[in-house]
Amino acid sequence: MVKRNKVARSSLKNILRLISHNFPFTPKEMYHFMLKIDHVPDNIVKFTVNQFYIQGHFETKPIAYLGAVIANYNKNSDKLKEIEKKKYGSKPPYIEI
Repeated sequence: MVKRNKVARSSLKNILRLISHNFPFTPKEMYHFMLKIDHVPDNIVKFTVNQFYIQGHFETKPIAYLGAVIANYNKNSDKLKEIEKKKYGSKPPYIEI
């Protein structure tokens, strides 16, 4: 398993605690969740967990949903960055005067 940094571990721990209040999960479900997000970088985990929390999905969605969100965001992150660049454009070049 990948060793997560402190911020990613803390955010995962907090969101899993919130989810478990509404949707109790078994150790088997937790194991499958951890396997699903094992290869995902910390920055993607932090971003998706924060979005999951901000949107309030922890009250209505189980742990499998969060795992799918993290895995899909990781799979599509390059495409999303490309779309975002087309939508907002790139920074203008820096010109020294």
